[in-house]
Amino acid sequence: VPEMERLAFRRNVLQVADDQPLIVTVNRNQPRKDPVSTLQVFAALLREQPRAILYMHMNAQDSAGFNLLAVAAQLRIPAGAVRFPAEFCEGVGVPIDQLNLIYNAADVFLVTPRGEGYGLSVTEAMCARRLVIAPTHTSLPYLLSGGRGVLVDPLMQEVVLPLDNDQFRPIANVQAMATAVLWVLANPTEAAVIAERAYTWAVGQSWRQTICPQWGALFQEAMASLQAMPSPSSEALRLKPEDLTL
Repeated sequence: VPEMERLAFRRNVLQVADDQPLIVTVNRNQPRKDPVSTLQVFAALLREQPRAILYMHMNAQDSAGFNLLAVAAQLRIPAGAVRFPAEFCEGVGVPIDQLNLIYNAADVFLVTPRGEGYGLSVTEAMCARRLVIAPTHTSLPYLLSGGRGVLVDPLMQEVVLPLDNDQFRPIANVQAMATAVLWVLANPTEAAVIAERAYTWAVGQSWRQTICPQWGALFQEAMASLQAMPSPSSEALRLKPEDLTL
């Protein structure tokens, strides 16, 4: 969106001054997305950038996740430094134009998940020319490789979360990610180059032109493998009396 519209949205809707660093994250408040680590990164950032604001586009309290206001209070984050959408429902969301403004408003887009299938909010932020900081695991290195974002290695410690396919998941390196955010804020010219590179790649990832052809190729490969297999004879398929159990 035009810069003046972006700044007006920051001032009038998010209540963020032009000279205040704004960190944005967009995700469901749930354990695998790990918004608690995002709050920890922000708490570390505030030591160097005390006027920074974190906007978390999710429920402040979610049946699938955490009471993030209570977590923020335990981290001694000042009241009002973390913002959430008003009267938000994760099943409805907000109009796409408003979501686009939320992405555009960010100085840094930050995610700290413990695993990503594709990372839709990451690519949406890239399409809004926002620099993304994310941990180095699952799909995120693919999305942000080639200098399309800032990747931060997670901690070696891993945990298994409930209702998450019993997979070991890494934990974000809070201090390293806070250092990455500080670098981005201190180097806007270099950050803009990275964001532009990400934008160029992300807008080319269309369903029709890029993703669907790849899926089509996978199905063609599977069909070719299936057709190459020898067909079972009718005799092999016929049940014998001894195969039946009553």
